[in-house]
Amino acid sequence: MRPDAHDDDQHRPVEQANRTGHPGAPRGKPLVSYETIIALISNTSTAQGLVVTAHLDAEKYPLTKRVSPALIANLKLERAAFHPEWNYTLRPRSADELAAATQRIAEARVPVSYAERRARWARLVAQYLQSGLTLRAFCVKHGVERTGLIRARVALLGKIRKEAKPAE
Repeated sequence: MRPDAHDDDQHRPVEQANRTGHPGAPRGKPLVSYETIIALISNTSTAQGLVVTAHLDAEKYPLTKRVSPALIANLKLERAAFHPEWNYTLRPRSADELAAATQRIAEARVPVSYAERRARWARLVAQYLQSGLTLRAFCVKHGVERTGLIRARVALLGKIRKEAKPAE
């Protein structure tokens, strides 16, 4: 380990790049601007011939936009073994796969009555309580929004309160 290495270097990759002597980042100078970071990325190449280009996308994007689990489930994603939540390949779908995905999405959006929705949530809450899974794990497995399951549980069972311990 280098004498100047810190335990938290792994959590600060940009600052760590400064100490490597990379030509895009002068040693000891922090990467304080987007231009400096773009220059650092753009100067990357490999001996095998890979050349990286980068540009700044100044477009404004909504921060709270959520994609439904049904839409995610219909993507043809191949997740990598290392950090699959970040590393994946999105493959094109055949015409048949696209038609089937479109049909599944349309079926998911069919309006249902209040009684049908309540019965569905009641089934999901019962399955969740019997599963022994954490709330997060159950929701991921079943493609359900956590807040929706929490609201359904509260509506069906009431707020779950921990019993107060008797005073000794």
